[in-house]
Amino acid sequence: MLVKPHAVRRVKPDFHGIPPITGTVFIEMDLDETGKVTQTCIVKGLRDDVDDAALRAIRQWRFTPGKSRSRTAVPVIQAIAVPVDIK
Repeated sequence: MLVKPHAVRRVKPDFHGIPPITGTVFIEMDLDETGKVTQTCIVKGLRDDVDDAALRAIRQWRFTPGKSRSRTAVPVIQAIAVPVDIK
């Protein structure tokens, strides 16, 4: 792959009503050739309620498409770390 996808729309997780915790949720996602998140998976989570909020947010993110050497948009699997600091 020549051009990696970059986030162009980020949605912050809604942690309203979730008890305090600090850490990072690691998520793997599949992106289609338009940059839309099609599948997500928790690689390393913190707690179910926090992980669910992070997944809901990530599913709304949009990316520039990944592109091959021929400059054709291609589907991509990408990992991302979501920092969490609920006070």
